[in-house]
Amino acid sequence: MFRWLLLLLVTGSGYAAHPGFLLPFLGGDSTWPTHQVIRQMSEWINCSDDATLTKWCSDEFRYYKLKVWGEVKEDAQGNIASLTLNAPYSSYNWSQFQLALRKDGFKINHITIGDAQFSVAEELLQSTHQQVDKSLVLFLNQSRSQFPKRIDFQYGQVIAKLETDGDEVYLKFA
Repeated sequence: MFRWLLLLLVTGSGYAAHPGFLLPFLGGDSTWPTHQVIRQMSEWINCSDDATLTKWCSDEFRYYKLKVWGEVKEDAQGNIASLTLNAPYSSYNWSQFQLALRKDGFKINHITIGDAQFSVAEELLQSTHQQVDKSLVLFLNQSRSQFPKRIDFQYGQVIAKLETDGDEVYLKFA
């Protein structure tokens, strides 16, 4: 009984770590709130360095165990064009972003590391899920020190692109 209670507390606490403004981006729905809604839920500052583009930045917050800061870009109509979560690069942060996305229901579509590419959809046409999982792990592990890296995830209609140049990690919902 104690184990189940502990498991419930541990798995439930991850969702409580999300700020409210993140939930529409993680829910798999392509309908995102307006920037005014996000500003009401959290404190953001205008951090645009271009007069033609409106960009808002947040203070640091947690996405599961990761300390990140957010950046929202608006389109010409004032709607959200993208949300990017940023963190310094470390192999730990890189792995934690992947783990967090998987916890939120996102699945890997495509990976690019340096010049090498791995397409999950193409591999599934030729192999079983188990074989593809094994090939994917081998692909990721053999290129651990190569940059740049990009992993494309999808959940419902939402696309998430996880990228690193070896200095920073960027998770962009677009």
